[in-house]
Amino acid sequence: MKKERLCKNINVNGYDNPDAIDKTIGYIYRTNDKSPLPIYCYGCIEWPPTYDRLIKEYHLVRETSQTNTSDQQLMHFIISFNIPVQNVTEIHFHFSDDIAKLFCNEYQICYSYHTDNGHPHFHYIVSTTSYIDGKPFLSNDRMSCYESQIYSLANTYGFIFLLERVVENV
Repeated sequence: MKKERLCKNINVNGYDNPDAIDKTIGYIYRTNDKSPLPIYCYGCIEWPPTYDRLIKEYHLVRETSQTNTSDQQLMHFIISFNIPVQNVTEIHFHFSDDIAKLFCNEYQICYSYHTDNGHPHFHYIVSTTSYIDGKPFLSNDRMSCYESQIYSLANTYGFIFLLERVVENV
């Protein structure tokens, strides 16, 4: 089996503005479009989630947290596949869902699938505030531990990573 290359873009700064959660969730799900994208998420209270309820729940966890929170409200990263859109299979979706499952025992996470820019990619938004009392916020150091787990997971799926760090946010 030929190893498939994929890239991970990580925003390591930002998302500390009051509307960061609202804007970023709106962006990844294209909520301003006529046909917004489907919601994939873990750590939601209400099921099935709606866009507005998902945003409210991200804020609610921050507001009710008994532990310290970070000024940075979320981490936003992208897993991008270096293949044509028509070559995407169920394996890519299983891999992407398994990434979300790495975070879901401590942090809210939502993600979406995009095909713009000529290549398939998944956007992830992870709350930096844990919904488990006593768990620390998701710092860059803790995110590095998750990155290692993502690399291991990618290897089990036969993917090779190219890492890019970016500093812009949506």
